[in-house]
Amino acid sequence: MIKNIFLFLLVILILQLNSVAENIAFISKDKNKYLDIDILGTINNKLHPRVILKNNRTGELKKYSIGDEFKYDGYNTFKVFHISDCFVSFVNGDDTITIRCPESDQHPNLIVRSSLSAFRITNYNDLFTTTGDFKKYIDKIIINMGKRYNVDQYLIKSVIKAESNFDPEAISPKNAQGMMQLIPSTAKDYGVYDPFDAEQNIEGGVRFLRDLIEFFKGDLDLVLAAYNAGPGTVMKYNYKIPPYPETKKYVKRVKRFYLEYSRKG
Repeated sequence: MIKNIFLFLLVILILQLNSVAENIAFISKDKNKYLDIDILGTINNKLHPRVILKNNRTGELKKYSIGDEFKYDGYNTFKVFHISDCFVSFVNGDDTITIRCPESDQHPNLIVRSSLSAFRITNYNDLFTTTGDFKKYIDKIIINMGKRYNVDQYLIKSVIKAESNFDPEAISPKNAQGMMQLIPSTAKDYGVYDPFDAEQNIEGGVRFLRDLIEFFKGDLDLVLAAYNAGPGTVMKYNYKIPPYPETKKYVKRVKRFYLEYSRKG
C-alpha cells in the first residue's frame, strides 16, 4: 500500500516538473536543456522587432533587437536571431534555441484553400506570353504600388514571376500564399488579411521588398536572398547569400527576369 502511494506521488511530481519545463524556453526535443527566460512582451515592427526578456538566472530585465547578444549567465552567450509575436529564437554555434510565451497560440487560423494543394507554376523559361504574363489590372497595381513605395516596378514583376508566375491563388508546400508568396506571419505583419486578393498581396509584398531594400542598403543579391530565405538567415551567414541551392537559384532567376523586363520596358 505504502509502495503504491509512493509511486503515485512520484508520478505526480514528474508530471508537474514536465509542465514547468514546457513553460520554460526549450532548445530542442533532442536535448534536455532549458533556459529560464520569460518573454514579457514583443514589439513586432517589421524588420526592426524587439523583445523584452526577463533573465530569471540573473534577474536582468532588458529589451533586445535582432542581432543583439543575450548573456544568459557567466558561461553562455546567445545571439538574437528572430523575433515575432510572443516568440524569439537565438543562435549559439550550430544550435537554434526557440522560446515562446506559454499562452501564445501555436496554431493560428490561416487561410487555406483545400482545392489548391500545391504550388502551380508553368515553365520558368517561358518568360513572356502574348499577354505579357499578367493582365492589365495587375500591371496597373504593380505600377501604382511601385510608385507608392518607391520600388522599381520591374523588380516587383520579376519577384512575382519567380514566386507565383502571376497566379493569385498559388500556394506553396510551405503555405506561402498568393502572387508574392507571403507566408502567414509576413502577411500579418503587413496587414494582408486576404493573401489571395491580388492588390492586398502585392502591396504587402512590395512593402516587404521596400523594407528589405532599406535594411540591406540596396544590395539586390541580399534583398532577394532575404525575400526567399528570410532576413535573419542572411544575417546569420554574415550578410551573404545563404549557401542554399534553392536561394542561390532564386537570386539568379529573379535577376534574369529583372534584366529581361527592364529591356522590354
